Amino acid sequence: MTRLVNSAACALALSLALLPTPALADEGLEDARTRGKQLFDAALADVKRDDFRAACPKFRASYEVDPKASTLLNLGTCYERNGQTASAWGAFSSAVVAARRAGREEWALQAEERVKALEGRLVRLTVTVPPEARAEGLVVERDTTRLSESEWGLAMAVDPGEHVIRAHAEGRVPWSARVTVVEGTRLAPVAVPKLALERRSPGVVAVGGPARTPKYWTPARVGGATLAGAGLVGLGLGAALAVVAKGKYDSSTALCRPGIACASDQAVKDNSAAFDLATGATVATVVGAVASVAGVGLFLWAPDKKSYALQVTPAPGRGYAGIAAGGAF
Repeated sequence: MTRLVNSAACALALSLALLPTPALADEGLEDARTRGKQLFDAALADVKRDDFRAACPKFRASYEVDPKASTLLNLGTCYERNGQTASAWGAFSSAVVAARRAGREEWALQAEERVKALEGRLVRLTVTVPPEARAEGLVVERDTTRLSESEWGLAMAVDPGEHVIRAHAEGRVPWSARVTVVEGTRLAPVAVPKLALERRSPGVVAVGGPARTPKYWTPARVGGATLAGAGLVGLGLGAALAVVAKGKYDSSTALCRPGIACASDQAVKDNSAAFDLATGATVATVVGAVASVAGVGLFLWAPDKKSYALQVTPAPGRGYAGIAAGGAF
């Protein structure tokens, strides 16, 4: 749909265009006339094809470049044939003034006839803003036209078709409504409601500086969790060594009974290996248990923020393996 032309605003803008202005340089004046004529001829070509949707903007542009009463008359006729009754009414109203200033009374009379004929076909739309809806900085728009406070509650002629009424203000939820205008009908006023406040996420009020959320995984808690995990590894290693030691011991007793001198070299090796593995299992279990208890305690009673240093190293021995943990918190 072509852009709405507010009737009152159109008449004012077109009348102002006829006020005396400083004389243009010859080249600038000729260029404006050339552009205006080309736009006018292009619009006439569209009219011959009954393409008024394309012709009307060109007539309008031609008048803006080279304002002439004859162009206004053609613009009004184009709007009327395109079904834009309010825009046609505004163009013919301005043509009356332009024609009389140009000394073309016959054109002025023709324009007046068209104005009277169109007045009975006009559909007026009223946009009201109740007192409770008048928020600070409120902006009310009809399509692309911003309505001044003087136009709130005023019945304004509009072209048939769909129109969008919008209202917005800083810090409030925007509102909009669509209105379909049909020639020959009477529209009920459109009331702008009180705009709801925008919902904002609650924030932390800072006093004396930015608020900081305490960090849960502090270095001390990380160290405690690491130490406890290492302790569990030690317990698992001790259990594994104990199982292997038991297997070696059972192998040695199968070859030689305990308390009796045994000549089997394999039995002696298995017995010695069982002793070493059992020692390693004991060490790993004790270290793992201590590390687990210390890690859990550090994790539970760690302060919110504290520096720490943790070191976990393997502790191998003859026939066994273990871990050693230490640190400062």
